[in-house]
Amino acid sequence: MATTEENEGWHLDKKVPLTLIAAILFQTAGFAYWAASQESRITVLENWVNQNTNISEELGKIQTNQTWLMRTLEKIENKLHE
Repeated sequence: MATTEENEGWHLDKKVPLTLIAAILFQTAGFAYWAASQESRITVLENWVNQNTNISEELGKIQTNQTWLMRTLEKIENKLHE
């Protein structure tokens, strides 16, 4: 046979202070604010990484062109010294 407490289901005891409830709500709001700020920081970092990836590709192209120019200059110098 079920007791009276089992039939009542979940309830908030009057012995729970309102300050505890308020503290839990503020803590939850603080966590939500922190999580939102982390999202914006992650977005900024992702954008920075994407921009630097493009810079790395451009730097590779410049280095390739520089190598080609150095070889060309060496050929010209060799022809001038002949």
